[in-house]
Amino acid sequence: GEEWGFFGTLFLLAAFMLMVGRILVIAVRAPNNFAKLFCCGVASLFLIQCTLNVGANIGFLPITGVTFPFFSYGGSSILMNMVLVGFVQNIAIRSADRALPDAFD
Repeated sequence: GEEWGFFGTLFLLAAFMLMVGRILVIAVRAPNNFAKLFCCGVASLFLIQCTLNVGANIGFLPITGVTFPFFSYGGSSILMNMVLVGFVQNIAIRSADRALPDAFD
């Protein structure tokens, strides 16, 4: 919020809520229970990390050292967040492939 101001911060939080919402939509459309639970876990992970960071910056929660997804400096955190989003994208592609009729039937 220091560099971007109020509207930049609102845009960032709206983008995270949009991402979490899209992951939950992918979870609803997932073909099996494992994929549904995996997507729900990823969405809750991002939501908890975002909530802890925003709460710590406002002063409502204690500072825990949890990184803010995709923005905090930490190579392994960013890498794992990208891997998780890649897995969710794979689930989305595979569930979309099942929903479409095959052209060669």
